[in-house]
Amino acid sequence: MGLLGGLFNGKQKREDEKKEYIDKLTPYKHYIENYSDLIEQLLEHDIDVIKTNVDKTIKTFEFENHLKSKHGDEVGKKLYTEGIFLDMTEEQFDDCMKYKEIKGSGTGKFFVRREEVLKTKTKVVRSNSRKTKNPNRIDLIFENDKLTNIKKYK
Repeated sequence: MGLLGGLFNGKQKREDEKKEYIDKLTPYKHYIENYSDLIEQLLEHDIDVIKTNVDKTIKTFEFENHLKSKHGDEVGKKLYTEGIFLDMTEEQFDDCMKYKEIKGSGTGKFFVRREEVLKTKTKVVRSNSRKTKNPNRIDLIFENDKLTNIKKYK
């Protein structure tokens, strides 16, 4: 066969490996617009780019299904299409942030959590900054486990 025959077989193996990895998207093809165009675009890239994109797409679809099964179809879909909305629970907010992190569109962590227990309600403030004078700070105010207010300090 010679040296050149081995080189061409290597290229064919790489192409087969790409196609095999892309085939993992087949169960999701009904949910992906322009599926055939996506496959063609992926095939133009090397295997590392393909693996990253296919894994991220599968993880996204699986988490969307998780949101729907955990919170119901209507609320689950609202969590991944709209994101943050009034009257959502703190648990739904946390799941929404996890989804954004998986998609790579996270707006930052809301790591500061302050809780006050008042006579008639429990008030929780989630903030994306520890500094009170941060001009990009956003506070989410939950009362009795429902998001009631979003304060932006710009």
